[in-house]
Amino acid sequence: MPEREGAKLVPALLTGICKNLQRIWVDGGYRGKEFSAWIAERVRIDWAVGLLSNYANGFELLPHRWVIDRTFAGLYRYHRLSKGYEVSIESSRAFVHIAMIILMLNRQTNGSPANF
Repeated sequence: MPEREGAKLVPALLTGICKNLQRIWVDGGYRGKEFSAWIAERVRIDWAVGLLSNYANGFELLPHRWVIDRTFAGLYRYHRLSKGYEVSIESSRAFVHIAMIILMLNRQTNGSPANF
């Protein structure tokens, strides 16, 4: 599924669970006038697109991009999430939730990562 089509599923998932969410950071794959208009009509959240500058020469660290990369890197440390081992989507989703709970607790306590 293309990025923009997948993003159109997000508003339905956010109803009632993310009341304090103010901004969603996305990469350049989500830009475009038609898609921006679609988002503006349906989502009351600031949709911020992080783009490379026109003057980039080689690698350029984008603001807020490291947060997403760090989160995915943390998830992929867990063996069960490194590949598609789970038979059902429900069990895969449950292990992602468990991994995120562990990651968030470790960030709060500055502890070492736990494994499952």
